Amino acid sequence: MSCEIKKIPAKVGGRSLIGVVDKRPCSWGNYFWFEYPDDETDGGGWRCVNMWAENLEAAVEKFLPDGNVVVAVWDDSYALVVDPRIPKDWLYQKLCFTGYTLPRPDVAREMYNLVGDPDNEYERFVDPKSYYAKRGGVYKEFPDGYASVKYKVKSESRPLNVGWK
Repeated sequence: MSCEIKKIPAKVGGRSLIGVVDKRPCSWGNYFWFEYPDDETDGGGWRCVNMWAENLEAAVEKFLPDGNVVVAVWDDSYALVVDPRIPKDWLYQKLCFTGYTLPRPDVAREMYNLVGDPDNEYERFVDPKSYYAKRGGVYKEFPDGYASVKYKVKSESRPLNVGWK
């Protein structure tokens, strides 16, 4: 296995900025980066792919009295929370790579081996056309090495409620 198990400060570095309900654990939240413990440049960190920022912050109070969390890390890129003190329902089982690049297939396989893969999410790394087709999308690769996924979306509009404050 190419990952390293570390105990690091349970501190959110950078994060996305979506609104999240107050209930914890939340099933969907902001992705985030752990800061490198020895990084004084404020410019780097491991991208956490299996826990939301809000859940980590609440878990510190509830399950992590020492303020640290056990993670599996790959190079200077990805982190998976593997701390046995945190219940599984506080983690995101599908792994979120939004806002970051996808790992190599061998790294993704190691990640799913650690946390499980009940929905066969690993398929997106080995057969993306089939993976996205099963989810209503069309995967297209381009000669320059890029790829896109296209979904047909039905949308509608409605007038705004002017009484909102």
